[in-house]
Amino acid sequence: MSIASIPAVFMAGAILCIGAHNALASVRIRERTEHRAFAVACLFIALYAAATAGLYSAATPLDGQFWQRLQVTSVIFAAIAFVWFVWRYTGQLSVYVRNTFSIYYAVSGVVLWFDRSGLSWPNDRPSVKLVDLPFGLQVVYQEMAPGPLVEITSAIGMIFLAYILYACLRFYRTGDKVRARVLLWAISLFVLGVVNDMSVTVGTYKFIYLIEYSYFGMVLLIDHALTREMLEAARLQQGGLADEGRYTRMFQHVDSVYFEMNPEGRILDVSPSVQRVTGLSPAEVIGKTADEFYASSEQRDALRQRIRETGRVADFDVRLR
Repeated sequence: MSIASIPAVFMAGAILCIGAHNALASVRIRERTEHRAFAVACLFIALYAAATAGLYSAATPLDGQFWQRLQVTSVIFAAIAFVWFVWRYTGQLSVYVRNTFSIYYAVSGVVLWFDRSGLSWPNDRPSVKLVDLPFGLQVVYQEMAPGPLVEITSAIGMIFLAYILYACLRFYRTGDKVRARVLLWAISLFVLGVVNDMSVTVGTYKFIYLIEYSYFGMVLLIDHALTREMLEAARLQQGGLADEGRYTRMFQHVDSVYFEMNPEGRILDVSPSVQRVTGLSPAEVIGKTADEFYASSEQRDALRQRIRETGRVADFDVRLR
């Protein structure tokens, strides 16, 4: 195994665990569908990292070609899942654009996996790269140069990445800035990795590929944000249950008559003390309209008007039958 493969293997395992964690979260909390989309994205990113480890250990460019094909196919389906995640997380993406991108990329992924015509990776265009590392270490990338189908798919992916970035910026301006900031940082990491790898590919400078590290950073950032939101929601839910318990105990034991009604005036709940005060059981009151109990329609109208004007009522006496 090449020295460059070791971090890729570690990242594949870590990302797979993060994906499993989010998959379980989506099962336990069904309304949080962004966890499900993110879990699928993690699955394909982990597959990409595993393919990267295989590529870095390849002995010849032809051996590396298989792993390149698996890399690109994994990235394509990870991109589809990530688009669905962003759509769920921000609500900013157009459904039409989301579906069009998903269908096109899914077809592209299948074509690039099965294509053997040379349009994806020509067999006669090896692209071997040798990178010297500190302490006398050396990394050799045994690759084939990409064909036109791969280049077209990559270009369309970059265009759509710009659209996602625009949607995230719009989400930042009009939505939750904390959540939007996480996505912007994650996409920025990805862009840095892409710029580095493209520069290495075209020979601008000699350096190791960084895209798998960018993916790992993206996954860590987003998982941290989703986990924080999930814990905050659980904390609020526990607090809400405690408040509900205190409210229920108070409601059951008050001496005065407390009741809750909807804007149409229908009584939704009433304290048990209604039986002592009026002789009517709660079951005889709940479901009826409050109009049936006002002694004077003028008092009823005045009460409603006060609520509309101020949003609350205090020290307002009414006579009930």
